[in-house]
Amino acid sequence: MGTSNRRSFPPRRGPSMRWIVGMRRAIIGAAVVLVVAAGGAPAQGVTTGAITGKVTDPQGQPVAEAAVQVTHRGTGYTTTVRTRSNGQFLLQGLEVGGPYTVSIRAIGFQPFSRDNVAVGLSEATRVDAQLTAQAVELQALQVLGAVTPDFAPTRQGVTTQVSDTLVQRIPTFSRDFIDQLKLAPQVVYPASGAASGAGAYNRFNTITIDGANQSERFNLGATNGVPGGSAGGKIIALDAVKEFRVMFTPTDVRQGSFAGMLVNAVTKSGTNELHGSAMYAYRNSDPIGGVQLVGPTIRTPAFDVKQYGFSLGGPIIKNKLHFFIAPEWQQRQDPALGPYYLDGQPSPAPDDPVIPLDSLTRIENAMQAYGFNVGSSAPVQKETPLTNLFGRLDWDISPVHRFVVRQIINHDQLDDFSRNVNTFNPDPTVQNSGFRYSTNAFNRDAKNNSTTAQLYSNFANGTSNELIFGYSTIKDERIVPVTAPEVTVGVLMNGVRRSVTFGTEQFSPGNLLKQSIFELVDNVTIPKGAHTITFGGRLDFTHIFNNFAQGSYGVYKFFNTDSLIAGRSVGYAVGYANSQNPADIPADFHVKVYSLYGQDQWAVNDKLTITAGLRADIPTLPDTPPENDTLAVKLDSASAGQFVVHTSTKPGTSVLISPRIGFNYNPGGRAENQIRGGIGVFTGPPPYILLGNAYANTGLGLVRLSCNNASATTQTPTFTMDVSALPTACAGQPVPGPGQAGTIGVNITDPNFKYPQYLGLSGGFDHQFPHGWIFTLEGMYRKAINGVLVEDANLKGPRLADSALGIAYTDRNGRVMYADTISATGSVTNNKQRWLTSLRGAAFTEGIIEVTNQSKDYNYSVSAQMHKRFTNRFEGTVAYTYLKSMDVQSLTSDRAISNFRNGRQLSVSHDDLIATNSVFSRPHRIVAYGTYSMPWKMDLTMYYEGTSGVPIVYVTQGDVNGDLVNGNDPIYIPRNARDPNEILFSGNTTQQAAQATAFENFINGQPCLNRQRGRIMERDSCRSPFQNRFDLSVRQSIPTVGGQRLALQVDIFNFLNLLDSKWGQIKLPTLSPVFNNQSALIQTARTPGPISQSQSVFTFDSRLYDATTLKAKAFAARSTFASAYQIQMTLRYAF
Repeated sequence: MGTSNRRSFPPRRGPSMRWIVGMRRAIIGAAVVLVVAAGGAPAQGVTTGAITGKVTDPQGQPVAEAAVQVTHRGTGYTTTVRTRSNGQFLLQGLEVGGPYTVSIRAIGFQPFSRDNVAVGLSEATRVDAQLTAQAVELQALQVLGAVTPDFAPTRQGVTTQVSDTLVQRIPTFSRDFIDQLKLAPQVVYPASGAASGAGAYNRFNTITIDGANQSERFNLGATNGVPGGSAGGKIIALDAVKEFRVMFTPTDVRQGSFAGMLVNAVTKSGTNELHGSAMYAYRNSDPIGGVQLVGPTIRTPAFDVKQYGFSLGGPIIKNKLHFFIAPEWQQRQDPALGPYYLDGQPSPAPDDPVIPLDSLTRIENAMQAYGFNVGSSAPVQKETPLTNLFGRLDWDISPVHRFVVRQIINHDQLDDFSRNVNTFNPDPTVQNSGFRYSTNAFNRDAKNNSTTAQLYSNFANGTSNELIFGYSTIKDERIVPVTAPEVTVGVLMNGVRRSVTFGTEQFSPGNLLKQSIFELVDNVTIPKGAHTITFGGRLDFTHIFNNFAQGSYGVYKFFNTDSLIAGRSVGYAVGYANSQNPADIPADFHVKVYSLYGQDQWAVNDKLTITAGLRADIPTLPDTPPENDTLAVKLDSASAGQFVVHTSTKPGTSVLISPRIGFNYNPGGRAENQIRGGIGVFTGPPPYILLGNAYANTGLGLVRLSCNNASATTQTPTFTMDVSALPTACAGQPVPGPGQAGTIGVNITDPNFKYPQYLGLSGGFDHQFPHGWIFTLEGMYRKAINGVLVEDANLKGPRLADSALGIAYTDRNGRVMYADTISATGSVTNNKQRWLTSLRGAAFTEGIIEVTNQSKDYNYSVSAQMHKRFTNRFEGTVAYTYLKSMDVQSLTSDRAISNFRNGRQLSVSHDDLIATNSVFSRPHRIVAYGTYSMPWKMDLTMYYEGTSGVPIVYVTQGDVNGDLVNGNDPIYIPRNARDPNEILFSGNTTQQAAQATAFENFINGQPCLNRQRGRIMERDSCRSPFQNRFDLSVRQSIPTVGGQRLALQVDIFNFLNLLDSKWGQIKLPTLSPVFNNQSALIQTARTPGPISQSQSVFTFDSRLYDATTLKAKAFAARSTFASAYQIQMTLRYAF
């Protein structure tokens, strides 16, 4: 965005970040020195593992040119390497797991072997051997070190490895390994959406399977970053996953393309023996043997889940070619959340209060007069059929080369529908559906097709190569039941106007997203003396087509049922193609990322390993958004040349350097104590939807009209349910011709925008106790170098009380104001604070939403844990994590404008970038999980999690500061809620007194509010109550014949709630369980006088207190799946 003198306020980017730049230069310098000095230390593949070690003679001297042969006992695959002059060897590209046999031969020495060697993902298992002279009687191999992966010299950053045992045994609702990310102590979950890596933005995560990136690149919030996630799908069947790792600060520069956390999974393969399994999992609301399988709050006929699948693997050519397949299906039906009517009776508490039946009947009758059936107010049963197909072929071409190809095909569907009692908002550009009729539902249909091919090569001199090819297509589509405008009607309930909605959901008409992704990766590793040199590159090409025609079927808002009957709307909006050709609406663009990297792992000695590397990522956007000349000219004129915007701008190509240095120090040279750490830079893509907005919303493709009766030129037009006759101009205004329409806002991307980059620093200590227990203490700190910020560039800045000194105008509570005037009803004008107020006759209310960078975000965590890998029939972990996450803007929405509106709740200027509590911050987290195999063929598995509640900020429903954003203004917390000089309430004297008392009780009941009396609430400074969850799984194997196995597994989710209905309750904010901003106060009026002295008049939301006792009801255990126990029965057969 070319701008000049764009503001007289401080720049939005924050301070200079000199210390980060200096630190990055220091890391680069140290990395270059080490790489250049390299003359192998253990290294490992991205999708595989390695075996490394040192061979010595009886005197402890290195044995050179010894032949080291590694054989996979399951597949017969064999590969060989010779030791180097220092006696070290390295074999990479090994399939994860095993068991392997390591055999060593050297002239003059007895041949020795080591059995049952296991290989971990992205780790090098160390096997050090001392040979015996040929003349001496044959002795057992003396293994100086057969090191557990926890003590591998390659373990340097913060990571969690989840074994195949835990993958198969930890209970999971959806049989999805992504659910098991919770096993990593540093993983936290916001109120909704995907997991966060140690408090980082959850759309900075990257998921890879078999080396190929499986993330949903556009990264819609509904997908949780997973292809098919919008329809409740998963990437891969659980039975196809061998193991996975969760990484936060890897020092290996091959691990890239992420700024949050990296999830790296590998899949199963066939062996020389034919093995297979079949499973059927079942849970519903019907009792079995008198035992209810689900808690009473979700015990409805609509709840029924069936999952079934099988796996089969074996040889096609023994010792040469193997196959493995694992298809899985789901048939699910469950009730939509929210209030309803059934046989004329409302849904029971504790659901939200239901709109009165007579009000709904009047709305239904009114629409019958328009010839439209609004649909059903009864419970809605949602269907979720899923199909996951997986297949893999492994070809052991020769002792040098191994080739793998795998295929994933998924098809997922989901009926999307829920209800609530949101307050009515007359703004037609803001959706607040409330009580929805069934015509407002839609179906999500998602398809994912992914192919990956890998060639692993191990040469006799120790050089290895890893070549990975991947191609994926992803398609997400919405299917709607009717073709009609979305209509929202206000209904007054207990002094608060609620919403009732029907018609086509406004974001769904023609909603289609298609992505095609090509990637090619090649990694070469060359051992040289005490160094292992790795270099490689990655090509990543993504093509995105997104048709998002918001409001193209029209949106109407009616203040009440009477106005609906009369056809007098208070708000109308429509989206359409400016050219009048719908083909011009979609965003259609490409993203290309080129990556180059190199590193050296230096085995300084048997105790110390140092890794240093450099990675360069070069993202580029080859397509240019169209230029809106009208916008540029008008802005230039309005600002007298001070402010110019070009919608055709895009981020320039930049080289993003990510240096990393790490170390692993084993003081005794044994697997007993270990000190490790690292520092580096991590670079990853932003959600591509943030970039795609600038291609779609230029004012030339999709344009949007908004009419709100605020002036003579914005009067709402005639109401119609015919989408082919929707008005494209407000009442009495000229209809624009093709290409001549204005719009309510545009999106741009800062030409200097950089991909997200974070500096990461981590350190850890590990100590192994007898019997395999390992204590770990590790910490991590991350600071934004290029964080993401979404802002409205159309805002000049706040209203000024003193323009010469740049002092902002504030209200009586110290809130920075943008409003020129605020009327008695609370409506705002702020034309003097905006560059543009209209564009070609359309009110320019959504402004110029710009995606740019900032560098204020940071997070840190400290974790302590005890864990034990699966030995002696037991594996377990107990961990505690303290985490703090601070950000300027918590990006929790899809569209850039939604992130601008909802990501920051502020009382200061938008130009003041202040990091406060993030929605991804959960300070305290305790996890305990384990599995134990009992002697009588019974397996017992448990999972416990205790975590801090979700962050909350209480806001006002209304635009208190006048920035034209509704619902992002934190409340002022009065010193005394009964003092009218502090706060005013609506209604008569009795109602005012009741609300004042209830609000006073509400504040007293929450220490986070009580300690902030007399000031405006800080963003996300309150929390819901602490949450506890305990899941239990029991699997009983039934003996059969011929090596066949039959097992019955019972998973009890929320076991505490099964024991006592009051236990296991997840108490969430009463108003909304998924959003941090809770609209506790509703602005209904404003007193006369200057804005600096006048007061808003509020209604305290009646859902937050008991009408009789006036006691607070800030939190409630809503009737959701999280608070109810569920029992899942699984029958499994294997051979």
